[in-house]
Amino acid sequence: MESGDLPMAHPGGSDHPARMLSTVLGAVIDLNSRPRYVHSGWFLISWANLVVILLMIVVFTLAIVLPFPGGKKP
Repeated sequence: MESGDLPMAHPGGSDHPARMLSTVLGAVIDLNSRPRYVHSGWFLISWANLVVILLMIVVFTLAIVLPFPGGKKP
């Protein structure tokens, strides 16, 4: 294989879970439509980015609040 060659895809399709998930989400969410934005004064952000940021804040908060498994000593 030369340095510029990419590996060949499996002819029967991909079994990779991330590709399967992106295919399902792409089928459920219309990615060809016009994006929707939240706009308030100087604040402008797309709904998709806002949802991702809020989910990251929730996961971060849960990681701090929930006890670490196996953290308690007998």
